[in-house]
Amino acid sequence: MAEIKNTFLKGKMNQDLDSRILPNGEYREARNLSISRSESSTVGEFENVLGNTAISSLTAIGASATTEIIGQLIDENSNVAYFLATDYDSPTEVRATAADNCYIVKVDLSVTVNTNPIILVQGFFLNFNKSFPVTGINLVEDLLFWTDNLNQPRKINVARALADATHYTNEDQISVAKYAPYEPILVMDRVQTSIDGLVTASATIVVADSTGIKVGDIITDRNKITGQQITELVTVIGIPVTANTLTLSKAVTITDTTLVDFSRPSMTNKKDVYMSNHSSGSVTVDATSPGLGTIYTIGTGLVTPPATDQFIYNGENGIPKIGDLVSGTGVDADTRVASVSIINQYNSTGTFYEKISITLNKETTLSTSDQISISCLLYTSDAADE
Repeated sequence: MAEIKNTFLKGKMNQDLDSRILPNGEYREARNLSISRSESSTVGEFENVLGNTAISSLTAIGASATTEIIGQLIDENSNVAYFLATDYDSPTEVRATAADNCYIVKVDLSVTVNTNPIILVQGFFLNFNKSFPVTGINLVEDLLFWTDNLNQPRKINVARALADATHYTNEDQISVAKYAPYEPILVMDRVQTSIDGLVTASATIVVADSTGIKVGDIITDRNKITGQQITELVTVIGIPVTANTLTLSKAVTITDTTLVDFSRPSMTNKKDVYMSNHSSGSVTVDATSPGLGTIYTIGTGLVTPPATDQFIYNGENGIPKIGDLVSGTGVDADTRVASVSIINQYNSTGTFYEKISITLNKETTLSTSDQISISCLLYTSDAADE
């Protein structure tokens, strides 16, 4: 029997002519077929077109019947698909509200049975809109980028979203263009510890370990996202001699074992101990046991000629300022002036003196007639040799 072969190079369906007189290269009817365009011997032959199989549905994640897919990306390397869907539509570009649903889901294309899509991101903050389909979408390593000509370009980290579907919750997290910082970056030194004992409306706290904490440090909760107990600027203003006890600028209420941070700028003035505004002299201590708030007075008497422990106006001593470094026997490191009071005095010959009273930010073991230096190191023979 003769063998009849017909190729379909014309790729043309012709239902006008009788099937017996169809020209070579044409066909009368075809279903689920495509014409091979290979360069091999099969060129022009019919090939079966694979059919569709339902492997997933958005209704499985609670999407409504009005939900539509507005964007998609097939990743052939991993055989998965990413779909962007929403039930919201606003041709006038009104933003979606909490009543609207927006999804980014991942579907495994290698399965042969119906499986639920994996939600990567969900929330109305995505502001998907049926009137603005996503025409630009791409996957770069783990980053899925897209744009819809409505919102700014966006991206998500697929691996991070797979690990936690609740990670992305607001626009700031998905926008490609981030807000510019309104202040320069400030590098901070930080000491981390915990509260030792309940603190109720008190400016005195006890911590588990006060090592490294300095006067001026800002105290904050370690958890800076939720449940903060310190909601305003509070600083350390004093470090008493009692172990791990601190005095704060404001009263606070903090539960026991709360984790806290003590922070300060990493930039420091290494030369503040050599400032030209230095002062020195013997002190009179207005307390038997010096503590926070104790008044130390320098220049208490009028002497002719002036003694070395007097502050002479426009003389060798400068006027102390709040924050000036204080050193001396019985004075801890990084002790500074907390307040200054100046009284002008004249002696019988008209010489002008200053009587200076100061308080410090730390407790000391100073006693009357001890020598201190403000904004200048007390030099000894060993220090001079250095």
